[in-house]
Amino acid sequence: MKNVLIVLIILFCSFCPKSTFGAGEGSASIDKITASIKEKKYHLAIDQIKQQLIVSPKNPQLYVLLKKAIESELVLTYEEVFRANPQNGRLAQELGYRYLEHNERDKAIEMFEKALELGMPRKELTGVVGQLYAEKGNNAKAITLLEETVKFNSQDIDSLQTLEEIYGIERSEKQKGVSKKIRKLLLINSLMDAGYGYADIGEYTAATEMYHRVLKLDATNKESYLALADSYRKNGDISLSIHNYLKAADVVTDEETLSSVYKWLGILYVLVNKREAAIEYLPISVPDDCEELLPCLAKCLNLPMYIDRAKNDPALNQLQNGKINEAIEVYERIKEKDENIYLGLGVAYCAKDMFNESLNSFLNVVKCSSPNTNMSRIAQQMVKIIKAQMKPQ
Repeated sequence: MKNVLIVLIILFCSFCPKSTFGAGEGSASIDKITASIKEKKYHLAIDQIKQQLIVSPKNPQLYVLLKKAIESELVLTYEEVFRANPQNGRLAQELGYRYLEHNERDKAIEMFEKALELGMPRKELTGVVGQLYAEKGNNAKAITLLEETVKFNSQDIDSLQTLEEIYGIERSEKQKGVSKKIRKLLLINSLMDAGYGYADIGEYTAATEMYHRVLKLDATNKESYLALADSYRKNGDISLSIHNYLKAADVVTDEETLSSVYKWLGILYVLVNKREAAIEYLPISVPDDCEELLPCLAKCLNLPMYIDRAKNDPALNQLQNGKINEAIEVYERIKEKDENIYLGLGVAYCAKDMFNESLNSFLNVVKCSSPNTNMSRIAQQMVKIIKAQMKPQ
């Protein structure tokens, strides 16, 4: 019986695929790679992984190790660069975030505090460091930093929730006030989320109701003014859109968001024939090359058709009175459309973010207008820009 088993084993081994014999070798390679990473020889580890991927391209362990080696190599690079530039606060901050990604909390705290010493803005880091101290159980330091964070941003719900927890242990007299703030913020966030949900499905009236409820809770809420302005614009109510963009312009501090607000104020003022007001906003945000959507729209509205036809064109009059929906209705009822009508439709649809309809309208402008005219060139540019806007981000 024993001899029979030996024969069977020999036969089995002789017919096994070659990869079976590589299992031990593959395991050894994984061990070598792991050792290289442990010894901080990341370049070597990456080279070893490259070689092993040729043999075992579907081995999931190799991809995990590759990610770890690359990320660790990045940390090592930041460490080397920071050692060469020890007075650079931005590098200290970035290195802190790299340590945080690798769950090296103590090193992260050290780098973040170094960044603060080197003059990095406190409002960017006090919340992060406060949370890290709270995790370590150093409540005294956590409270100081998190209270400072909440002064910078009263809507930082993460910092408030951590403070609520610590106050329950350390300062019970303060916990009640913080708990009340948190409940209010959670309600505001849920209302804003509901508003965005309605806006996503085109229910702009319901969306604006949600945003107005937010303003009743917090009249200084920046996000709600911007959301209201966008919803009113997409719903075709230019006057209320302008009103809320102006409100947003007074409270928004983020440069990118503010630039977007100014662009829309510029284009909407052009739409309602208030060109002097538009000039106050468009030059602030419009690049010289006019490659963006809104500057191009403003160009459309400055074409002679808007100057020559406004008195006799009922749809243009509707647009200039701030009634986009009514203007679209008039244009759509006209059976024999020309390039002027298609241009008006393109502008109106674009102002409502109805990009498919706007694209079709500008394509019809190109078809109807003579080649190489100002109208044709601008319509072609609008087609190009709208297609770019419609691409998935």
